[in-house]
Amino acid sequence: METTLLNLPGQVDNYLFQVLDVIRPRLEDEEEYKKPGYKVFLLEVIINAIYYNPSVTLQYLAHYNFVPKFMAMWFDEAEHFLRVHDKTLSILALMKIVQLPWESLPVTLQQDGALSYLMKGMMKFFESLPGAIKRSLHS
Repeated sequence: METTLLNLPGQVDNYLFQVLDVIRPRLEDEEEYKKPGYKVFLLEVIINAIYYNPSVTLQYLAHYNFVPKFMAMWFDEAEHFLRVHDKTLSILALMKIVQLPWESLPVTLQQDGALSYLMKGMMKFFESLPGAIKRSLHS
């Protein structure tokens, strides 16, 4: 799913909701992602969807009242995003969110402190990026 979203920009719009319909329920079910790394994989599919089409993906998440929970899961799991790719993708997706026009953001991201929250999340990924780069060079 990740490869499809990253390599076919603008070409799988008709399938974006189907992808999210597969992933979102799995993230809502804590029993589903007890396997190590699986939760990060699930989060990354949605992060890829945000990178692919931030407005539509956030509208979808808002429709299911999943924006706050998703953001909390994303930032809480930041330390488990170990690869350079994981961190870079998160940074790029967060940049796509903050670049959206204010009125197209879900209400939960229009509240006071939301931009600060997103920027703090972005900083988690920026701060840990050098370590990931170092690990990738030594492996």
